Amino acid sequence: MAFKKYAVIELDPVESLSTGGMVVDTVYILDTATRLDGQLTQHWATKVDEYKLVQIEEDSEVKIGWIYTDKTHQFVAP
Repeated sequence: MAFKKYAVIELDPVESLSTGGMVVDTVYILDTATRLDGQLTQHWATKVDEYKLVQIEEDSEVKIGWIYTDKTHQFVAP
């Protein structure tokens, strides 16, 4: 079993019609864990309409506060 690194994205409000958001955390998750199987206990784990997990490279420079763009799905420093 291995851990993978993810950026936790707080999505923009639904009414904005955006699919992007802001990075609120970076986490390591066991590759066998899923958001709904009870292994993840963070407040965002079951809020699939409000938060998105995006896998990032181990050496990624993505930090809290970065923007996840809705059109190109890229991370951008503010």
